[in-house]
Amino acid sequence: MNIRNAEDLRVAIADLEQKRISKEMDIVYNLNAYAQQMKDTLVNISMGVGTGLVAKKLITGKPDTFLGRIAGDVVQGVVTKSVFGNADTIKAVGTAIWKNIFKK
Repeated sequence: MNIRNAEDLRVAIADLEQKRISKEMDIVYNLNAYAQQMKDTLVNISMGVGTGLVAKKLITGKPDTFLGRIAGDVVQGVVTKSVFGNADTIKAVGTAIWKNIFKK
């Protein structure tokens, strides 16, 4: 854009201001989407690890042998991977159960 006078300058400044606002809005939107995705991922990881640890304790208790510790670690790994891979389904089922129990 060729700026020849004060009016052209005002128009150019207004255009740049609109572009800046638009870019800021895009950045905020993308940042919020990324934060939500990270929150969901952290919840899924927490569900998997927590369930894995509980399953390990329930199945093996306090193992005294090397094989007992290995079995506990295997159980923990399998349960953690299963829960993490199906976290969305587990959350959906849990939410449905919760709503059915406490429906108004």
